[in-house]
Amino acid sequence: MNFRLGNIFREVSYSLRRNPTLFLGTLVVIAISLLILGSGLVVRSAVENATARWKDGVEFIVFMNPDSSQVEIDAIKAKLDSNPEIIAADTRFVDKQDAFIEFQSLFQESDQIRESVTVEDMPPSYRVVPRNAESSVVEALADGFRDEPGVFQVVAAIDTIRAIENVGDNLNRQFLILGAFLLLAAMLLVYNTIRTTIFSRRREVEVMRLVGASNWYIRVPFMVEGVLQGLIAGLLTLPMYRVVNNFLSSLGDEESLNLLDGLRAPSGDVVTIWIAMVLLGAFIGAAASAVALSRYLDV
Repeated sequence: MNFRLGNIFREVSYSLRRNPTLFLGTLVVIAISLLILGSGLVVRSAVENATARWKDGVEFIVFMNPDSSQVEIDAIKAKLDSNPEIIAADTRFVDKQDAFIEFQSLFQESDQIRESVTVEDMPPSYRVVPRNAESSVVEALADGFRDEPGVFQVVAAIDTIRAIENVGDNLNRQFLILGAFLLLAAMLLVYNTIRTTIFSRRREVEVMRLVGASNWYIRVPFMVEGVLQGLIAGLLTLPMYRVVNNFLSSLGDEESLNLLDGLRAPSGDVVTIWIAMVLLGAFIGAAASAVALSRYLDV
């Protein structure tokens, strides 16, 4: 086994030294295709993370001032309960502690932001579910609470969330389509790389066959070369996924009140996507190598 592993290492190293430009070119194309494909998944995860609080049907949020009195909070509750256009049973109150927990979850990747606030800094809020979810109705209901005592801000997020989801879906679709085309190009490049390597070493292959080398003994170094291209390309994409994620999180501003501030994929999702792309890169290299070997290496 040690001899075989040593042989594989020597054979692969020899191939890389003979065709370094072709190897690097193929590696770059695979890396770019995996980056684009994975970026689409990062965007989708970021959108889901940013819109998580709205998935239960909440159409607008009444944020109270952090120092609002209990009287002011109760007055808003009474107004919500008495409005026939609002489903009182589904409307819920989020106190400072719950708001703080939600804030920590949204900004779990930003230690500096999380450490800059305390529970007392968080505004309590009412998460309101209207009976009619049409944007004009929701906006009219939200306007009725903007000037109430103790209210800091009212966010009617239905249009914003739908816009974010639409943009995210479109980007994800475009990334997937473009990534798929580039992956096809990458497979063709790996295929061509292995084919070129086989042609350049056909005499050596003939000698190995004459001295009794097994089929796998001859084939494995070529397959390892293809797999190695995919693995290295996949490994190189992790820093770029982090750059994409940081760019998404930079889109937020104070006016959005966390609607875009939470536009960031959790680090666990980014790592999972990266691992999936590394495995996909290895599979692409292995599959293209296997096809090339079956057609051009008659052993």
